[in-house]
Amino acid sequence: MDKRYLWVCSLKLLSYTYFERKENFVMNEDIYDSWILFMIDSGSFDYQIEEEVGTVEPGDILVCPPGITFRRKIGTPIALHFISFDVDEDLKLNQFVLPRFKTTLSDRLRLDSDINYLHNYHLTNDPKEFIQQQHMLNDIWQMLCNEWDKEMHPNEYLYHTYSGDPLMNEAYEWLLNNAYSKFNLRELSDLVGLSPVQFSRRFQREFHMKPSEFVKRLRILKVARLLIDTNLTLEQIAERCGYENGFYLSRVFRGVMGMSPSEYRVQNIV
Repeated sequence: MDKRYLWVCSLKLLSYTYFERKENFVMNEDIYDSWILFMIDSGSFDYQIEEEVGTVEPGDILVCPPGITFRRKIGTPIALHFISFDVDEDLKLNQFVLPRFKTTLSDRLRLDSDINYLHNYHLTNDPKEFIQQQHMLNDIWQMLCNEWDKEMHPNEYLYHTYSGDPLMNEAYEWLLNNAYSKFNLRELSDLVGLSPVQFSRRFQREFHMKPSEFVKRLRILKVARLLIDTNLTLEQIAERCGYENGFYLSRVFRGVMGMSPSEYRVQNIV
């Protein structure tokens, strides 16, 4: 089923608990009866849900479905937001498969605002404040859906980005202007005064993709447009988009778009 249906899920808050300092989980693994959402203000913890493993840090959101073994271990003491939720009866979330369990949100300001409201209503018994908490939960869910949608339709969001790192913004603009020429990423890392590894990690932290992935998306987007808007041969398109030859371009295009360039051109002829 199309994961875009995740957008229409309306979450029902069951409980919200905040732990100001948690050094260990009571159990190293658990299976919950409801959906659980984890966020932390500080510290980190490692997790495994099914085959997915990783580390949760501030800015990350971890969603654990019911009935699935959740393994976890705290690395450094954490300030933890623990939310239990369900969905409206007419649309059960267990009909869907999440793209992944941990997601890093791009809009940290909005997330921080939602978290502040949640924390302000911690331990409340006021029905009005509980409704406000539920609103914050659903807003966080919409941000999660937005991130998942970016993964499923990357070209729609390619230029919608924000970074608080001026140096990475400079690198981003450089790539926008030079992605279609043949260059080595070492050239760019030298330009910003970082090693290739440092640059790649810093760029990925800001834009949630490696520089090489960003360049590939830019190029494939231009290839797709040229396939639709021109009668250029694949070799000519490859030359204009920074690829060595049409054969290599065809292989990359199929990997990204799920079809060959010729199939894409035929399918989109109007």
